[in-house]
Amino acid sequence: MEKRRTDIIVVGAGLAGIRAALAAKMTDSTARITLVSPSSTPHGSSFLNVHNRLGIQVCLNKDEIESFVREAVAIAPPGKIDSALAQILAEESGEAFHNLKRWGAKVLTDLNGDPVRVKGCFSPVQPRAFILMDMYDFYFKLRKELENQGVEFMPGQVSDILIADGPGSAKAVGAVLKGELGQKEIRVNSKAIVLAIGGSASAYKASLSGAGTVSLLLHDWCKRNKLEYINSKYTQFVWCKAHDYSDWTILNLACEGACFRDPQGRIKKVPKGITPLFEMRKTHAPVAYGFDDRAIDSLLINALNREGWVEVFLPGTGWEKVVLAAQVSNGGIRIDQNGFTGLKGLFACGECAGGMHGANRLGGAMVLAGQVFGKRAGVAAVMSIRS
Repeated sequence: MEKRRTDIIVVGAGLAGIRAALAAKMTDSTARITLVSPSSTPHGSSFLNVHNRLGIQVCLNKDEIESFVREAVAIAPPGKIDSALAQILAEESGEAFHNLKRWGAKVLTDLNGDPVRVKGCFSPVQPRAFILMDMYDFYFKLRKELENQGVEFMPGQVSDILIADGPGSAKAVGAVLKGELGQKEIRVNSKAIVLAIGGSASAYKASLSGAGTVSLLLHDWCKRNKLEYINSKYTQFVWCKAHDYSDWTILNLACEGACFRDPQGRIKKVPKGITPLFEMRKTHAPVAYGFDDRAIDSLLINALNREGWVEVFLPGTGWEKVVLAAQVSNGGIRIDQNGFTGLKGLFACGECAGGMHGANRLGGAMVLAGQVFGKRAGVAAVMSIRS
């Protein structure tokens, strides 16, 4: 096995991993920062999602900060949330957004050229979210910034995290990477590791998370190494057209004459008793956990066939196939305010980190979390090797 050495290895080159690598290098320009990526081109939910855009929650004043935290906590059950982490997200959202724009992010604007703010899912009152456009192209701007800062790129996917037993405690000391088929594994020894490998959504057959690969089964790895993995049950799903994963809304079932087929091919009508739930269902695109309006989604979930799709009839369009696609995971390794996982030398950020969201997540809060805790994890990783 080939062996290499670096100061800090950041595993995953999505928005969160790139932010962590930049933060580490900007904190200590002399430190050797290595960013591991499965591809040298745009990939994953950050840069290769089906819409080529992402929302980000941004709080511009005290009232918006308070509303963000209040809403995030309110929609968390039956999952768990650390309100202190949600508070950090809200307070540091402005800086995170500013940095993205500084590095070349394109923001959706109106006809006057002013940035558009929209209401995020599960946030029906305040329009706090901005829309980041052309994520595919934004990757190359960030890649240039990484090169200018002196961050090293290394191709590969993590297959294991190396842990050494030391006096009084264990410590993460590196990672094993696997490259293309037929290439030898590489052991990279490091003083600290930042995990930004994404979540479980890309493991589903129907997924909107882009061409990502879950190379480290993080939940099982955490269990083996006695690290807490929070909210593991709560992957976020949305309804899509089966043939191209384009948008399809469950609100279509409110149309007069709408019906669907069960797995045996029998035609089923929408019960009139759930009609009042459609008003609540308008506030979020993903299927909710712990909400009464999940009864609407359950009609189709229970009708999915073995191939994972269900046929729905609408008077205006006729019969069409729809699927329930995984969008993002709301669970991950529990982290503290600096992205520390509890294992010496190991930090996490982005979708693989947990605690700042509950079972349900405000629309635009995942991108924000990757930026806020990506920065914090990168800085904390540098400070840990200094000490």
